[in-house]
Amino acid sequence: MSDQNALELAGEIGHQLHGDIGKNAFEELELCYASRIAPRFASSSKLRSYVNLNFYWARSYFKNTIMEEFQECLPSSFAHRNVTSATLETMFGSTSTSGTKIIPPLFWGYELCFMPELLAFLQTKDMKDKVNVFNEVLEGKETTRNLLKFGNASQSLTDNYKNGVKGLRFDGTTLSYRPDTCFVIATRPVDNQVYTYLEQSGFWSRFHTIQFRITDSTARDIFTGALYPSEGTDVASDKKELKAINEGLFVKRNNLSSELPNYNELLLPILKKANEIGVEICKSIPNLDSSTITNVRIRGDIIREVRAYKILHSGALDADVQKWALSRLPHFFDFIANPIIAPSLTGVKQKTSDACLKEVLQLTKGHSKKRDEIQEILQKQGYSRTMIDRALEIIKERGLNKTEKYGEYITE
Repeated sequence: MSDQNALELAGEIGHQLHGDIGKNAFEELELCYASRIAPRFASSSKLRSYVNLNFYWARSYFKNTIMEEFQECLPSSFAHRNVTSATLETMFGSTSTSGTKIIPPLFWGYELCFMPELLAFLQTKDMKDKVNVFNEVLEGKETTRNLLKFGNASQSLTDNYKNGVKGLRFDGTTLSYRPDTCFVIATRPVDNQVYTYLEQSGFWSRFHTIQFRITDSTARDIFTGALYPSEGTDVASDKKELKAINEGLFVKRNNLSSELPNYNELLLPILKKANEIGVEICKSIPNLDSSTITNVRIRGDIIREVRAYKILHSGALDADVQKWALSRLPHFFDFIANPIIAPSLTGVKQKTSDACLKEVLQLTKGHSKKRDEIQEILQKQGYSRTMIDRALEIIKERGLNKTEKYGEYITE
């Protein structure tokens, strides 16, 4: 099988193993791999040459297993690892107690890191600090670390690393490096409080999230074994074949183009259609505006995916690439427009629109409050941004807002 069939083969393997969930996930992983081995775009758009993936659906439905099985299809020389937990110190890197060795940052030197359960990694007492550091890593920004223990570093260690070793620098007081790692994470649906915090920090926007709603029929088929490989299917052989294809792509990665695919003829029609889809979605969801849903990060995701497809189908005509891309556009907006939110994990009753309206009226009774201030207060209480916006709209529609100042609210 040639590299022109890599994506189809990945989808077939995933489907044989786990039905539609597996097919979607394996295809996204193969596109992620193709994006990762490609060079960064040389154009002024400064788009990243890879995509971070987030598998977001109910627990116990194969996320970790899919990651492990796809790793069997990666080249032996492709540096990747699994990460389940870490401290802030290991995320940044450190020095040994004796001061003679560098303990490198957790993600340093790996092209792809798999995190089978994000919440187990993040939800510790220093969650906010971890999220901040992780956001820097996801952006590829240089991270620096200063520790008192660095003062114990030997002179030879400082001399060896002061000019950098594979991007890792240490001057005796500061350890720094520029991350260059792609992440594939798995997340079970989170409650509104956690979702809102990660959304406001910009965490979700750094991932291309694939969410899957487990229906009763899907659960039944999985439970009864209807989605297991049919008799005579040689999944192991298919995995070896996909690994061989990926090995071939890895060998010729230096020959891959860093230029954008043809913009006017190929990308522009796709982006225009994506914008149309975003506008239509906004019409059906109150208080969701097109500038939110058709943002530049999603634009980057679409362009990167088109380039990845062309890598996996080196002989494909632009018309075929365009047809494939257009058929997939809706899934880019699914998570941002309609994320799966888990019921509260604290036992508190699920927040309702009526309760949100009452809270807004209470907050603004006799006191002028700005929209951003209201949003911040109520989101901490578990209300979604959409729900709060709708409550504010109702207040205006009913003539309850007693101030003419833009973006401010006061009720009696």
